[in-house]
Amino acid sequence: MPLKKFFNFKINFVANFIIRLSMILIIIYSTSNLFIYAGVVSDTRFGADQAVVAFTEEDGFKLSERASKTLGIKFIPIQGQKQFTTHKSALVKIKATKGVYRRYEGWISYVLINDVKIDGEKITFSSDDLQSGDEVAISGTDFLRMTEVDLTTSTVAGCAH
Repeated sequence: MPLKKFFNFKINFVANFIIRLSMILIIIYSTSNLFIYAGVVSDTRFGADQAVVAFTEEDGFKLSERASKTLGIKFIPIQGQKQFTTHKSALVKIKATKGVYRRYEGWISYVLINDVKIDGEKITFSSDDLQSGDEVAISGTDFLRMTEVDLTTSTVAGCAH
């Protein structure tokens, strides 16, 4: 029986790895032919079939509905003032920082959070940059991070482990 569990684990691990690698390749392919014009990054195929619709350093980036659905990215609104509670899956750790991906008027950006307390599947945190009604990503955050890194750096310096 332990041998069967081991092989089931290996099969699940390999299948999960292949799915994640496929999604990463989709992001890389869809953002590989970008150029900057008037402060907005766009592709020659700008439009509904483009994964990244727009990008600015100040606002972040916009994804097409199709890309969000394909990558399984889900956002939920948060409530509170300075202190917020949401799903633990929203937490993104990058080196020594902790944050969440916020969507506001379609623009997605990484927002730093403070005073993080984890309680089961929920986290409570504070942030001066979030407001009640903002949406935070609760799934697909790894793909949002990959997209952000691809758009904002020209090297692998943005890798998060």
